[in-house]
Amino acid sequence: MTENDAFQTVNEGFFDEHGSTNPLEAATAWCQWLGARRRNEAAKLRKILELGSGVSDSGVRHFLKGRRHKLSEETLRTLEAIYAALGYQLQPRHERESGPPRGPRRISLLTELTGIPSEAFHLSMIRALTRACGRRHFLVGLHEVSPHDLEAAIRQITNAFRPQAVVLLRLTPDANCLRPLRDRHIPTVLVHGHRLTYPPPVLVNVIPRQEPIVDLLRDWAERRLRDLRSRAKGGRRTRKVVVAGMQPELTPRAAEQFGLADGVEEASIRKHRRQLIMKALQGVDAEPIDVDDYSFLGALKVFKKRGNAAAYVCLSDQLAVGIKHLLLASGTAEESGRGRHIIGFDNSDLARREEITSFDQNLDTIGEVVADTLDRWFQEQPASTDSWPRFQEMPVEIHLALRD
Repeated sequence: MTENDAFQTVNEGFFDEHGSTNPLEAATAWCQWLGARRRNEAAKLRKILELGSGVSDSGVRHFLKGRRHKLSEETLRTLEAIYAALGYQLQPRHERESGPPRGPRRISLLTELTGIPSEAFHLSMIRALTRACGRRHFLVGLHEVSPHDLEAAIRQITNAFRPQAVVLLRLTPDANCLRPLRDRHIPTVLVHGHRLTYPPPVLVNVIPRQEPIVDLLRDWAERRLRDLRSRAKGGRRTRKVVVAGMQPELTPRAAEQFGLADGVEEASIRKHRRQLIMKALQGVDAEPIDVDDYSFLGALKVFKKRGNAAAYVCLSDQLAVGIKHLLLASGTAEESGRGRHIIGFDNSDLARREEITSFDQNLDTIGEVVADTLDRWFQEQPASTDSWPRFQEMPVEIHLALRD
């Protein structure tokens, strides 16, 4: 990369990506400094490193002169990231061994907050994570990101906030997304990511153990259908069992890069869940109905299509309660109106208030697993280690909260 090519990339976006406290101010200062008089390449490089990192001029000179023992490991990594982004070749170095960092641990929690399948699940999961981390005195910063520009978001967040660990909620990072985390030695925990064999720095992927769904749902459906047959009146009700849920997500690029986790046949948690539900309903006239998301809005579509079904298996409590209310309003049989033949997912406060049977994913347990994983890392691993433990999947049991 020539000098002109390198320094043409320096603008507000460059400083934003590399964690400047005030990117606009840094870009303005850079332009004013550059325009004051003719500058040579060495001076330009020093100024960009200073403005981008917040490190003093003397600190930048220590870095460029190879006096790295005078700088902290975190400062070195920040300067190295900017230096490499400008096209300069980093010299190999041995990282210094040090003890665990002092003070509260900084955790960045990254997740989508717009257009998510279930806002209720997201809020409950965020609450469980922040509570569990708070009990260990971790400082948790919540960052809204999009899976479509996750790599850029991770680079910006790690540069700007310098977290000591990252948690990705319902996000599946590819190799490019993980590179800046690996470069900065930031341990990463996934919650409900696709079931892949992730490389460092991913420590664990916390997933639901969904296999019990088959027996639990089969038993529930058989009992509900027996009850309905004994109460059938005038053929008002069909034998159909409706399964209301979303289509599985598209296969992420990471699936080709990393491959499936050990013993896993399906990477998508959502798709696997749907497969298990249909397996549980084998021998029953089950009909899947797709909805756009897991909010109440999908209930009307389901009700219009199959308002007289024998039972409803809903992949969220919001859908389940919405269908219950529509059945009540339409004067459909009292048993279904009370929700006895409707099952939801996530065992939320809403399901408890409306007396809906619901699958419980033990979200509080997920929060504890995440916090315990990071706590062990901080206690057992040196801050600058390049030795990563073997990746693991951490399954959390699902159970059924029956409300008959």
